[in-house]
Amino acid sequence: MAKLKLSDKEKYLLEVFNAMLKSMPDITYGEFNRIFPSDDKKEELRKTELKYPELGLARYDTPSEGVSYVSLMATITDILCKKRLTVVVEKSHSNQTVEEAFNKKIIGFDFI
Repeated sequence: MAKLKLSDKEKYLLEVFNAMLKSMPDITYGEFNRIFPSDDKKEELRKTELKYPELGLARYDTPSEGVSYVSLMATITDILCKKRLTVVVEKSHSNQTVEEAFNKKIIGFDFI
């Protein structure tokens, strides 16, 4: 995968976020990425997603679909930087389950 060309401001944002992460106790993706399920507002959430294509959703098309901390961060950076901030976790394999992914330790942030 080709590395994205980042502006000085984007590089600084990554530096600050990664420094913040290093100052925290170890945390898993599941602990960090709290999801706020849309419950009975799923139709409203879908309409909002159609109106604002930058909107990031968590666990799309599942019972717990909604907005999460990571989807909020990704949406903000997509709008401001035209790139999505993502969470980097410990080495994983491509066919892992959602539960396995949520139990991986966060090791950093990066843009995709």
